Amino acid sequence: AFRSDEVRGFEIDVPNGQVTFEPTDEFQLTVDVHVKTPKKADDTDTEARFLEDFIELKDGKLEIGTHSKVSQVELAIKLPKKQYDVILTKMLTGSCTLNNVEAKLLKVKTSNGSIKMERATFEHADLYTLNGTIEVRFVKGDDLEVETGNGRIYIDGELKEVKAESLNG
Repeated sequence: AFRSDEVRGFEIDVPNGQVTFEPTDEFQLTVDVHVKTPKKADDTDTEARFLEDFIELKDGKLEIGTHSKVSQVELAIKLPKKQYDVILTKMLTGSCTLNNVEAKLLKVKTSNGSIKMERATFEHADLYTLNGTIEVRFVKGDDLEVETGNGRIYIDGELKEVKAESLNG
């Protein structure tokens, strides 16, 4: 757990898994982790090691990442209500869900997976998936860019500028 006044942004780099941002009424920000590995290692031991080795707070930015492509990492990040400077999420395979978040800059990139954003507020959001749907509902923002190679795009909200591209979907 981290105090909300310590964290101004996020940088997440997880090759395989799922990332979810959800609001909390608590003052502390929490990160729930579930790690699956194909080896016979104990999941509890693997999760403890992940928390210790792959989550770090640097200059107000919470960095979460692993380069292991054999592990599947599920992150549930519970955010106290406030505006964050930046939320960056990069994945190879997996989905990302952002519920009730507020940030100046939101960037989500995944090669294979869906992106869902509901009730978010932002200045600029950039959402990209090569294979997957992008759903943006009940949002408020200045500038939204979404792109998918193969998948459906759904956008609903109060937006000043929108750029959306789907090659096949």
